[in-house]
Amino acid sequence: MRKVVPWSAARKFFYWRLRRRRAIFSLRARLVEAAPSLSPAAASDMLRKWFRQRMTARGVVASGKHGDLKWEEDDTVLEWLSSSRDWLQAKQAALRRQYISRQIVRFGEEDAGAVVHGVLAMIDRLPADMREAVVGSLKRGVIFSR
Repeated sequence: MRKVVPWSAARKFFYWRLRRRRAIFSLRARLVEAAPSLSPAAASDMLRKWFRQRMTARGVVASGKHGDLKWEEDDTVLEWLSSSRDWLQAKQAALRRQYISRQIVRFGEEDAGAVVHGVLAMIDRLPADMREAVVGSLKRGVIFSR
C-alpha cells in the first residue's frame, strides 16, 4: 500500500488505477510476445526505464524518494502511453528485430551452413521487389558493415 484513499475519491482513484494497470499489462504482454526471452518483470523494468527517458526528455525533473518521475501518477502514465504510441510501437518492433537477430546468431553459432541455407530459402520465397532489395543490401554489404 502506498497511500490511504478517501472513500469519496475511491471510485475515481481505482478507475484510473485499473485503466493504467490494464494498459501497462497489455503493453508488457506485447513486449514479451515480441521477445519471448524477456520476462514480464524485465518488460516492466524496460517500460519504467522508457518512461523515465521520455519524461526526462520532456524536461520533467525526478521526484520522489527513488526519482520515479511521476511513475506512480496514473493519469501521467496513461497520457504517456497515449502520446507515445508510435514511439512505443517502434521500440517494440526494434525489440522484435533484436530478438530475431540474436536467435539467428545463436543458430549460426550452432550450424552456420544451416543459417545460410535458411537465408537463401527465405530470399527465394520473397516477392520479387523485396528479393531485389534484400539481395541489393547483401551485395552492398549493408548487413556486414557492423
